[in-house]
Amino acid sequence: MREIVVVAVVAVALALAHALAVDDDAAAAVVVGTVTVADAVALAVAVAVVDAVVDAVVDAVVDAVVDAVVDAVVDAVVDAVVDAVADAVALAVSVALTVAVVDTVTDAVALAVSVALTVAAVAVVAAVADAVALVVSVALTVAVDVADAHVVVVDAAAAVDAAAAVDAAAAVDAAAAVDAAAVDRRLSADNITSVDKGYSTVSEVFVLQDYYLACQNPSSAYISFNCQ
Repeated sequence: MREIVVVAVVAVALALAHALAVDDDAAAAVVVGTVTVADAVALAVAVAVVDAVVDAVVDAVVDAVVDAVVDAVVDAVVDAVVDAVADAVALAVSVALTVAVVDTVTDAVALAVSVALTVAAVAVVAAVADAVALVVSVALTVAVDVADAHVVVVDAAAAVDAAAAVDAAAAVDAAAAVDAAAVDRRLSADNITSVDKGYSTVSEVFVLQDYYLACQNPSSAYISFNCQ
């Protein structure tokens, strides 16, 4: 359709040019008739030239449009892909950082809990050890106090026994001294034959008997006593 329109336009233009160049109608008709072949050739050449030009223009325009469209589409696709990849990378980095932060916080919390539990366990062990040490100390103190008290009691009992023994010995010595004094007093005051006068102790009687026997034996060492 495009070529037909071009040929028609060129033919009409050539016919008008030849008609205007001739003064009378017959001459114009002859001129038109004689130049028809040349005009046809020129018309074909013009059509070919115009077609080539139109094709070139159309191809250039189409190429430019296609290139522009393709570039735009490619740019849009590339931008979209780049944006999508950048978003995906940013999301992955964000997720990785979030996971790292969560892991770090979790590890920190776990470490804090572990340290707190360890400190509490050490405190409990120390408290138990202190309590055990206190109980052992109290038990040893009580044992020492009991031993000391036993020693004190034993020492007191021994002191009492010693005092009692001393008192008993002193009492025996005092009684013997009293008896001896009484015997000496009575022997000096009475005749040796006074054994039947009722002296109060058996020891006095035996002593008096000894004196009596001594007086009966003039050779005895007791002859110096008053045997009258």
